[in-house]
Amino acid sequence: MKSYAFLLLLIVNISVASGVKTLVPIGQHYEVFRLEKSENPQNILVVYTRLDDNCLFELNPENSNVPVFGFYWLMDRKNYKPVHPLIRRGISKRLQVETPSTFPQERNNFTVLVKDLTKVDRTLENAYVKVSSRKDGKSCVVKSSFDTLGESKLASALTLDKIYAESEITFLPPFRKVIMLKIQGQNEKTGLPEEKIFQEKK
Repeated sequence: MKSYAFLLLLIVNISVASGVKTLVPIGQHYEVFRLEKSENPQNILVVYTRLDDNCLFELNPENSNVPVFGFYWLMDRKNYKPVHPLIRRGISKRLQVETPSTFPQERNNFTVLVKDLTKVDRTLENAYVKVSSRKDGKSCVVKSSFDTLGESKLASALTLDKIYAESEITFLPPFRKVIMLKIQGQNEKTGLPEEKIFQEKK
């Protein structure tokens, strides 16, 4: 239970932009979020979606108002492992998919509201990731852009390459807490590499 609780704290802090991936038993899919962490760094959590032949997000068979939005582990960064139901429920609470009313017809963008980041830095209270799809020649690409709302809005959103989360042991449940996030990507105005660090204030 300790490891599950720790993961629920961390799962909200992930992002990546990607082209198509193929992995048994997931099949063809596109990475939306990816998490690298200080504990068990050899294991990565991947959040994914699917696109159709027109590079539009596929609808969730159980809810046609939202896209396919799933999760799996890459153990040792290469071996597939399904996500435990307890962790999957925690992800759904902390990564909330929001779609425009026209999503079932357009299916080219959605937003993920990222919860609980204020435990690391209060400027991240309204953090979100905008996820969009597009054609790139004959291929499809999914892009994830990190930003915040209100007074803490970034000068420019970041197209995310990687987020690293560092944690420390605590004496109370869930016995781990995130103390630092390092967000790496490209500034969407300048196109230059950029790194942002959000660290818990002691």
